[in-house]
Amino acid sequence: MDKIDIPIMKIVEMADSFRRELYEIEKLEPKSPVLKGLASGLDVGLTLFESSIGAFNGLTQNMAEKIRQHFLNESRKYRANDIETSIWYFSYALALEQFFLQRD
Repeated sequence: MDKIDIPIMKIVEMADSFRRELYEIEKLEPKSPVLKGLASGLDVGLTLFESSIGAFNGLTQNMAEKIRQHFLNESRKYRANDIETSIWYFSYALALEQFFLQRD
């Protein structure tokens, strides 16, 4: 199965768009300390990843589905006690679905 080459920042931007919509629905603060922590952790991870491994070169649909399932599981885990983190994971699951799993 071929990789679908989507720049990682496109995935981040799409997830952020979904997150903003969901935060608005849940009436959550758009720039909370939790969100700042999650975003800075993502920045650190991406910087380490790209500095040590190289540029992200996409995912196969199977890879995207496995990662999406992980994000959905994490979202469910946090749903009851930490809605912000739950939405964070869910927004990335939605972004992966949008870019990698809705193909004809």
